[in-house]
Amino acid sequence: MLPKQKPAILAPATPTKGLQFRLDLDGGFAWSNISIGEVNRRSFYVSRDGHRTRHLLTEWDTWLRDLCAKGVLIHNGQPVRVNGLAAAATFAPTREHRAVLQSRMQSARAVLKTYTLVHSPAVDERWSFAVTGGTRPYTVTAHPLWSEPPSCDCADATRRRSPWCKHSLAVLMSRPELRCQLLDILLENP
Repeated sequence: MLPKQKPAILAPATPTKGLQFRLDLDGGFAWSNISIGEVNRRSFYVSRDGHRTRHLLTEWDTWLRDLCAKGVLIHNGQPVRVNGLAAAATFAPTREHRAVLQSRMQSARAVLKTYTLVHSPAVDERWSFAVTGGTRPYTVTAHPLWSEPPSCDCADATRRRSPWCKHSLAVLMSRPELRCQLLDILLENP
């Protein structure tokens, strides 16, 4: 006699950090462990089989449906069904957010005019840039595939725990391959 299968539960309406899934493939003989990492107002990051990918919040429903089409999606030991999910929240920037954003972009433009940005060879698919010309040199790391936010070792980025310091913004503005990542700052909290 086959064990009774647990009833399917409704998939979470939105991604949250720490959410865990298992995708059973081939009747349960193969599987993938999936976890949701960082979630911001625009994106969610997924870790699966040692790889990290970025998805838009508006893609949550589609992302879940694609997983369910590949196998049985399991959450908390129960199969997940995907239907009736609420639409992802949208973001309308406040006047204060726009003012902070404008200030940061002006600072980044000043860095582009007066500092030197030197691109180093890629390490682990990340691009590294030495930013010199200020009080001390800084290193900005950016991922061209947009799988993680940029990082900078300056005090401003460390203190605010945000990737959006003037150095990282300047690097993203300087390279056509990285400019699309500037969209994330439009939707982050200041």
